[in-house]
Amino acid sequence: MSLLVLIFGFGVMNLFWSMLPAYNNLPGLYYYRAATWGDGFLLPLLVGSATYYILSGSALTIKQKNRSYIMGGIAALIGILLQGSWLLNSNINLNWTIPMPHYFNIAGWYHSIFFIGIFFVISMLMTQVWYIRKNNCKGNKELYEILPYVLIWFAGSGFLFILALDDYSSVFHYMSLLLVLASVIVIGGLVFSATSIKEINLMDIACILSGIFTSLGIVIISVENINGNIWHPIATALLSITYIIQHKKILVVVIQCVLIAIPTFSINMAIVVFGLDSSIYLITLIIIAIIVPLIIAIAQKETLEQDFERGIFNKHITTGIICTTAQLHLTTSSVT
Repeated sequence: MSLLVLIFGFGVMNLFWSMLPAYNNLPGLYYYRAATWGDGFLLPLLVGSATYYILSGSALTIKQKNRSYIMGGIAALIGILLQGSWLLNSNINLNWTIPMPHYFNIAGWYHSIFFIGIFFVISMLMTQVWYIRKNNCKGNKELYEILPYVLIWFAGSGFLFILALDDYSSVFHYMSLLLVLASVIVIGGLVFSATSIKEINLMDIACILSGIFTSLGIVIISVENINGNIWHPIATALLSITYIIQHKKILVVVIQCVLIAIPTFSINMAIVVFGLDSSIYLITLIIIAIIVPLIIAIAQKETLEQDFERGIFNKHITTGIICTTAQLHLTTSSVT
């Protein structure tokens, strides 16, 4: 499925770009992040991850599948209305697919069809993901559930971030735009989690935040010149790995490292770029150093106590306090 999205999305549009004559001074295909990194990487990753999650879960009922098709149809209708508004807008921003108002060239018409189709596919898949979670009556606990679920939120939020930069960075400061959008996506993710399972699972929240903040950090790095400040977030992220609960399976340990270290790095990167003063910086780091690891720790407390002696959980929290002290020492030396 993801390969089809890549071929019929970025692949075909790139073919049109190479064949059609250039329009003077109009933005081309590679001007837009959403048309290149979005259609070429993030959308295929989103569709592929969601498809894998669905196929790995419990079977859907006919009624649930039909409802997902209805949701896809509603999304496709919204896509048609959006394309119609572009065609009717006399003040639309022109580009290589819309070289003049009220006119789509052949690439523009193809993009409209793909746009409507991908609206249908993503809405249908996300509805099915929601039903899979509802059928299981639990959050993500197994590795085959955790990784694709993180990737769903990584790819989806990443596409929205770069799309916002393409369309609105000339109107709003890019960091304010990204932070507001990230807040909206986080709220949406929590609602998605809370409505699909009977009770909120803390590991579920960690998966959502990991995906969103990882993509946010990568987008920030791609836009901003870091000028050497990147080393402090890297150091903080590496320190955060000391929070990892020991597990018998090495692959699970690696995934846990990613779930904690990457969002920690991304949040710190956002703080560095945004230029917050040292006091707010310290407070934010304290929150990151305590809250994020504790979500992981508490979510896996039951498993930990079954596999190892009970006292190791308390030792883990003690290690976290020591690590927090080390983080604060590093931060103090960095911002003073």
